[in-house]
Amino acid sequence: MDRIARNALSVSVLLLAAGVCLAQARPARPVRGSDSSGRKVTTKVPGQHGKQGADVAMLMKAYEPRTFTTLDGHAMEYRLLKPNGYAAGKAYPLVVCLHGIPGEGKGNSLQLHATYPAGVLARPEMSQRYPCFVLAPQSPNWWGDEPYGNSRPKRGRKHFPSMSVLLQMVDNVGREFGLDPNRLYVTGHAMGGFGTFNALRADPNMWAAAVVVSGGGDPNSAASFAHVPIWVFAGEKSPILHYPRDMFKALKAAGGSPKFTVLEGAATKCWAQVYDSQAAWDWLFSQRRRPRIPASTQPGTQPATGPARPKPVIIYRDKDGTKEYRPGEK
Repeated sequence: MDRIARNALSVSVLLLAAGVCLAQARPARPVRGSDSSGRKVTTKVPGQHGKQGADVAMLMKAYEPRTFTTLDGHAMEYRLLKPNGYAAGKAYPLVVCLHGIPGEGKGNSLQLHATYPAGVLARPEMSQRYPCFVLAPQSPNWWGDEPYGNSRPKRGRKHFPSMSVLLQMVDNVGREFGLDPNRLYVTGHAMGGFGTFNALRADPNMWAAAVVVSGGGDPNSAASFAHVPIWVFAGEKSPILHYPRDMFKALKAAGGSPKFTVLEGAATKCWAQVYDSQAAWDWLFSQRRRPRIPASTQPGTQPATGPARPKPVIIYRDKDGTKEYRPGEK
């Protein structure tokens, strides 16, 4: 009986070891979506907690690593993807992709795991269809100088002014490459969705449009950026559905025309379903910056007071020569 028991134990150990090896070799869980032709496709989702897979390694090659430092010494790392077939002197749009919580920190790589749209825009078919600059910054903490919705503040740590630095970074990239000032877009999911609303609040006159997935903001700030075209997405089963719903109601009440889509049967992590959709991107890239609604026409509201920063000249080069556009001008 002892020999039989020992043999059975050996077989169990071997089976357990084999199971561990298979589990470690198991590929990333696929997510179903559809391409521009409507065919069903499967794509790997980059890891959300720092493990670099093949997809992220590809993104790190495609996205140039950079660091921006403000005049007062605040530094933020970011990745930049140039347009397909980039031609100097041509004014391109810019898409800013804000990462979720797993992208926080330093090292200039984690944000590529935690911002799904940055991976989508790097796909060859997408870069061909939408030639644009893509900026993927990395914040050391919550997106926003006033972090509305942050349920886990870090005690004892000085809050990094991520939104002030981000806006100056966008200005700097605009000066360097002559971006189209009327086609600056911002998007993000989860914490990046909250960051997107914070970016709109910080400078309501900068952005041409925004896409927010599973994120919210301060409804009291909605009136200041109600003129900006915004498409909000949320999962029907998400426990934070009230955040995007409240922002949608506040934007409508302030005279805006936001779009709000609740994805049937989806939870909070519904960003693959949104960003793999051609409709969301077609809508985003069709938008142009609109004039801001004067505060005097919004009874009972206060104009937004964004972070103070230098207002640089953004250069727009057209076919007939070079013309200077300052922020606030068309």
